[in-house]
Amino acid sequence: MVPNPAKDRAVVSTFLAEAGRVDVELVDLLGRPLQQIANGVLPAGEARWTMDLDQVPAGMYFVRVQQGGTVRVAKFTKE
Repeated sequence: MVPNPAKDRAVVSTFLAEAGRVDVELVDLLGRPLQQIANGVLPAGEARWTMDLDQVPAGMYFVRVQQGGTVRVAKFTKE
């Protein structure tokens, strides 16, 4: 995620080892989904999404990337 911390936008990027369905969400510290960033089938390789943070209050969050049985989580701060 760049930048981190961010004010109004951030870019989420990840490398997908194989093609398949990918779900990307912004979640609060309790794991509750706040924003769906991406949801769909993608090819293998690098993937990027831009998060609009205008409606997100300042605080700490997680970005959760799920593909098949693999879940990756990154901590994120909104200023």
